Amino acid sequence: LAMASVSCRLSEEQFLCSICLEVFSAPVTTPCGHSFCSACINLHWDSSDSITCPLCKQDLSSTPHLKVNTVLAEMVSQLKVTPEDEDLVTEKEISELQSSAPVEVDCEESAPLSQKNADSEIQEGIRVFNTLIECVQQSLDSFKQSIEEKHRKSEEEAAQLIEKIQTEISALEQREAEMERLWSSGDHLQFVQTFTSTKPAPPLKDWTEETVRAPSYEGRVAKAVSELERNLYPQMEQIFEAELKKVREFEVEVTLDPDTANPNLVLSEDLKQVHYCDQQKDLPDNPERFSCLVNESVTRKEENTQTPQNGHWLIYMSDDEYKTEEEPPVFLPMRSTPEKVGVFVDYDEGLISFYDVGKKNLIYSFTDCCFTENILPLLNPCDNQSGTNSAPLVLTPVAGWAERCLAFIYKNTTTTRLVTIDVDFGRTIGLLEAQ
Repeated sequence: LAMASVSCRLSEEQFLCSICLEVFSAPVTTPCGHSFCSACINLHWDSSDSITCPLCKQDLSSTPHLKVNTVLAEMVSQLKVTPEDEDLVTEKEISELQSSAPVEVDCEESAPLSQKNADSEIQEGIRVFNTLIECVQQSLDSFKQSIEEKHRKSEEEAAQLIEKIQTEISALEQREAEMERLWSSGDHLQFVQTFTSTKPAPPLKDWTEETVRAPSYEGRVAKAVSELERNLYPQMEQIFEAELKKVREFEVEVTLDPDTANPNLVLSEDLKQVHYCDQQKDLPDNPERFSCLVNESVTRKEENTQTPQNGHWLIYMSDDEYKTEEEPPVFLPMRSTPEKVGVFVDYDEGLISFYDVGKKNLIYSFTDCCFTENILPLLNPCDNQSGTNSAPLVLTPVAGWAERCLAFIYKNTTTTRLVTIDVDFGRTIGLLEAQ
């Protein structure tokens, strides 16, 4: 079930090697799906102790066989194509150059503003990270202090026990020396008289019952990390509140598209709700209509893999685990089921971010996405499993951020869209499809 679309144009920025930050030269692709200049990735591995992907850090065990990315190489070569006779300027070219002058002026005016925005973002990032670093350092100092304090107390207990034992040993040694002196004098009568008049030695303490246990530090790190998380939460909450405040500015009215609905899906009259029905409706089999509840093909009539390479950016829950639909999948550490999820899409930046709006946390971001076509939000209510999945998906107003909503935000230089959808998180959380 699809909704609206946006588009953009390709630029050299989308064909930069993440190692040298230049346009790809002889691009190759690693087994994990990322592309680099052939010379860059080989030089990177030669200077590293391990063979890992510089982007996703996947361990590739041994130097893999790199495949030449012919499609990417061809696209890069097209970007570098220049006219053969650069010195010959036709009247038509002069006219085109004159007509492009406003664009050039606009670029010249935009460049300082872009730099100003970049500098402002950097300064804000420095401020935020300095605050987080300070919080982490305080937690580390507190952790080290607690360990050192416990170790100091243990050493003090051991020293006190040793002192008591040494005191008793000294008293016994003094008594032994006195008895030895009397015995060596040869006056045995005097020895007997002195011995009988001497106070009996105090009973010896059974020191085998006294022990000093080595302190246990088990669980201290986990406790420190939990405390750090609690200390960081207010800082993170402020950051995400600011981000969500910006997101709320992009609200628009969006409705579901009945022409793309699978025959098992029932839409409300206002096109704001959709739920699964066991009985299929008799609908025209138009090309836009999905032939299954989750269709991954461009024609929407065949099954395929739900991956970014196939134009799908998806996170979902399966067997109580949250994960991304990638190769390999990324497992998401979710402590609780999200009740409000926001999906923010920045077309120009190639960014898709999923937010837990209720917890004010970032769930996951797909970065460096290459959008070459329009993209559409795709909703999947899934089938009604033995009557346990009858609640509909509902498009709700963004302003209220109602409970159990899924928010889609589409943003580029010309179009910005935001829509929220009521969801049941036994289902697909969100799916974006390139069309």
